[in-house]
Amino acid sequence: IVGIREEVAAYAVNLSEIPKLYDLARGEIPVLLDTVSDSYQSVKADSVFLDHLEVPKNLGILAEVLKDDLKRLSEVNVEKSADSLYNTKTRLEQLLILIEKEHSASHEVRVDMNNVFPVLDELLDNIQDLKDKAPVVQERFDFKDLVKDVSKFEARANTLNEHRQVIDNEVDAIKKPGTVVLVSMNEVKQDIEMLAKEFYDVLNSVNQANADEIRAKKQLMKLYLIINDVEVRIKKRSLPSISETYVYDLQKSRAYVRQIQDLLDQTILDVPTLNGTVSEAIDFIYKLHNNVNNLVGVVDMCENSIVYANKFRAYVSDIDSELTKAELAFNNGEYTQSLTMIINAVD
Repeated sequence: IVGIREEVAAYAVNLSEIPKLYDLARGEIPVLLDTVSDSYQSVKADSVFLDHLEVPKNLGILAEVLKDDLKRLSEVNVEKSADSLYNTKTRLEQLLILIEKEHSASHEVRVDMNNVFPVLDELLDNIQDLKDKAPVVQERFDFKDLVKDVSKFEARANTLNEHRQVIDNEVDAIKKPGTVVLVSMNEVKQDIEMLAKEFYDVLNSVNQANADEIRAKKQLMKLYLIINDVEVRIKKRSLPSISETYVYDLQKSRAYVRQIQDLLDQTILDVPTLNGTVSEAIDFIYKLHNNVNNLVGVVDMCENSIVYANKFRAYVSDIDSELTKAELAFNNGEYTQSLTMIINAVD
């Protein structure tokens, strides 16, 4: 009796599973078969290599397996049917995932090719450009082993360019899985990015040194003009007296520009010393220029004030006395004191 009950119970369980298995066999799996087939055709049309997945062969096999499972179901062979149907579903889902993975990998390869290979082309051009200038730059700015370093950069770039050609050919031939090509692409991409960083660090140093020299030459020209303007202003105003400080400052200014010119004339340019000297010269000479401008302004005010005060000189004896003292201070180069005395006299 116990055995009969167990068989009845098992039969009842099987009967409850059959509708679910029929849904799987006549619904989900046929839909999956169509979905995998459509995905395969669509992705294949997008020039993606899928031969290694043997999709048509696997679909044919799984379709035959499905027919056998339906036959077993009709014979109420639930256990074998269930195992086979769920295995078929899993294999179809995995196949769909693999197709999409190849599609995604192939797309990523193309995107990387469009983004990374132009970087390599630009890198090759810039390396060649620096290679042409390297001997002169190495000597001018005392860059140690620049010629050797650029040669190494060139060799690495040429090797990467060869790898690029291989990837181009593989993509065009469509004879390798996208996932495999992507591995190679990622390696080349990483190597290109690493080379670009190392090379452009060197190139930026070279460009900065060139820029510093160009800046120094332009500033030197400006400093010459400023010193000349200072001298012209002093001579043009025919200042009766000028303090020893201004004379010394002019001499120091000329020394600065001579020092800058000497540095620029050196075969090997000491860029740090050049930059420091230019910065000091700019601060000193621009300050001198401002001081002379202020001095000339005070002198103009003194002269104009004397001319104005002379109108009252004949009528006010105190003004005459103070103006005489102010004129004496003016002739002695004490322009600020002279201006103060004139203003106080008029007040």
